[in-house]
Amino acid sequence: MSVGGFTRVGRKRELNEDHVVVAPGNWGGEPCLVAVVCDGIAAGAHSELASAGAARAAVDSLLAAGGTDPATALRRAVAVAHAAVCTAGIEAIEGRAGPGTTLVAAVARKGQLDVAWVGDSRAYLVPPPPERPDLLTHDHSWVNLVVDSGTLSEEDARASRWSQMITRCVGPLEDPDPYRPPEPSLRSLPVTPGSLVVLCSDGFWAEFDGPESLADAVAEAVSEGRSADPDDDAAGLAARLVDRACDLGADDDVTVAVIVV
Repeated sequence: MSVGGFTRVGRKRELNEDHVVVAPGNWGGEPCLVAVVCDGIAAGAHSELASAGAARAAVDSLLAAGGTDPATALRRAVAVAHAAVCTAGIEAIEGRAGPGTTLVAAVARKGQLDVAWVGDSRAYLVPPPPERPDLLTHDHSWVNLVVDSGTLSEEDARASRWSQMITRCVGPLEDPDPYRPPEPSLRSLPVTPGSLVVLCSDGFWAEFDGPESLADAVAEAVSEGRSADPDDDAAGLAARLVDRACDLGADDDVTVAVIVV
């Protein structure tokens, strides 16, 4: 098992508002890997501070959770991240909303994966063939809200001016009260050894048509470089995936964390 992350500022951005934090840990006496990706909301003040503070706080919370029930630990990590952003004293900017960020977090143990998310940063599972890749998360977004309700077709929703709007985030943009965090969505599932978990911001996943297309990019990135050091493999793979999205024309900040289960 190994974990690594990489982020790059978008071509049309002056400042990288994404953040990624990864770390090895211990869960109930067994090794685990923790990863968090956050994407600061561009309309919010100092989104780069919101994403960095939330990612670090969430990882610290998960590493301290020990053998706690994963769902409980992930909910607490989101609450801690929300409080961290709300109490950070981030300076207001005239004409901008309060700071906010998306968040996707994963805890991987031998044969088991637990994921939490708020907003539209995603987690994908790329298992060994012949198993098929899968999108593990369901965006908290205006598009999904109107499509799930039957109000609009996905094609019409994505053509709307509101297509980039998210419906949930971490920080004062969601709720300025540090004790009222957003409710994360959770997913828990068994995973096949050798599977890859990819956590990413929308600057990455927007460049691919779906899980199959993303898995093809993962397979190409894996074949392009291998290292004797497993940690270098995960970090190098994350970097190559970011480069791939940028080569495809990504304008937004691009961030990826990879967990090799």
